Formats: sequence, C-alpha cells, structure tokens
Amino acid sequence: MTLCIKRASKSLATISPLSLTWKLRFLFPFSFSLLHSCPSPTPTSPLEPSSSETHYKNLIFNTIDEKPWAFCNTNWVSNQFHAIIVDPHLFIKVLNLMRERPGVALRFFRWVEMQPGVKRSELVFSVMLDILVENNLMRSAYWVMERVITFDMHSIADVLICGYRKFEVSVKLLDLLLLIYSKKLMVDHCLWIFGKMVRNGLLPDVKNCNRILAMLRDKSLVANARDVYRMMKEFGIKPTIVTYNTMLDSFCKEGDMQKAFELLSEMQMERRFPNEVTYNVLINGLT
Repeated sequence: MTLCIKRASKSLATISPLSLTWKLRFLFPFSFSLLHSCPSPTPTSPLEPSSSETHYKNLIFNTIDEKPWAFCNTNWVSNQFHAIIVDPHLFIKVLNLMRERPGVALRFFRWVEMQPGVKRSELVFSVMLDILVENNLMRSAYWVMERVITFDMHSIADVLICGYRKFEVSVKLLDLLLLIYSKKLMVDHCLWIFGKMVRNGLLPDVKNCNRILAMLRDKSLVANARDVYRMMKEFGIKPTIVTYNTMLDSFCKEGDMQKAFELLSEMQMERRFPNEVTYNVLINGLT
C-alpha cells in the first residue's frame, strides 16, 4: 500500500510499552486514558506533584508578576531555571501545573526553547500543544507545531494518537500537523500521517484531504491520489465538490477520461452537481 511510508526517524514505537505508559502519564496526569489498565501509583509516583515542580511553577508565576518583561526574549537571563532547561521530564511536570495560565506557559516555553543546551522532547511539545488547544489558542499552536517539524520530531504523531483521552484535542492537533505538512509540500509525511489518522479512527478534516489531493495532482502522483480518495470513502470522509473537481482534474491531466466520466457519474449519484470548475476541467481534458 503506497500510503504506508516507513519513517527513518525515531518512533515512540521503539520504546517499551511500560516506558511509554509512564511517559504519557507525565503528559496528562489527570486525563490519561490508559490509567485504568496500569498498576496503582505508589506514594512516590510521578503523577503526584512534588515540591520541586510546585516550586518552579510558583517561581515562574511570581517572577512574571514582579517582572512583567521576564521570559520575553533571549536577552532575559536567569540561572534559576537551568534544571528545567536540561530535564524534559521536569519541564513536562511544570507545564502541566501551569495550565491555569496558558499565556504564561507559552511565554516560558518559548523562552526555554531559545536557551542554549535545551533538551527537546516530543512529549514536552505535546503538553504545550495540548494546553494551547484546550484554550483555543490555535495560532500559537501552529507556531509550536512548526517547530516540531523544524526539529524533525515527526514521532509526535504517536503521542498524539495514543496519549489523549480527549478525542477532539487529538484530531485538532493531528489536523494541524497535516495542514503544515501539506503547506510545506511534504508528500511522504502527508501520506504517512493521513494513513495513521484514518486507521486509528481520527478522521482528518476534508479540507486537509483536499489539500493532499491537490498536492498529489500537481506532482502527477495520480495513483497516490486514488488511494487517498478511496480511503476517504472507505473511512467515511465525505467528499466535497472540491474533492471531486480535484480528482477529475487529476484524471484529465493523465488523459484518463474514462475514469473522469466514471467519477462524474458518481458525483451525480451522490447528488454533488457539477459547477463551473467541473465543466472547465472536463473541457480542458477533452481538448
């Protein structure tokens, strides 16, 4: 199957199930859906906030309350947060305690990201993205997701698929990842994440599907476009007139007018009536 793209980058699938379980507990200590299948935490469990992360949360909040310009840029320096910069697990726990103030959490995240020696982790980025989406801060989430791609942390998809209880958050974040991949014309990544989403019941927005189809058409990858279209229908993503027009254009540019007219008949059966774009595509295909 052409959509099954094997990634050379590291994947969370290579981590032992027990290790992944505990790492995801760090991510969402109050909403992790797998908790019921895991042993009850001991009194020293990382699920319980320790004095360390509580100390850092209060220190961050107090610092910003006293110095509103704190963490605004790389010129602002403090050695008090070095432990967070070099320890992703501590950073995750501190971010989780900062959910009540998402703007502060984002400002601190940006500042840490710019610090020398920072240790990046898909899990840290996932927590920050979760906080932003929960508060509908999608523009900021877009910035964070772009950095995920910049640093080749593509296995974040595994965390987004298996680490959430809130279905809608997972879909929004995976759709955002798919949107950025499509805008950057990253064909293999688009096909990879599309396949992962539909096979796990996390259906992409049809607009993202249309973007993928348009990208495949423009790159003359009609076979891939057919696979995406077939999977859309198989998994219940309802095509729009844009979907049909894009597929018609793909068939016409390949000179496969039989497929084009078959799709036109399918449109009519689905009561998706041709528009001006449809007729222009067919005329161009026949000339």
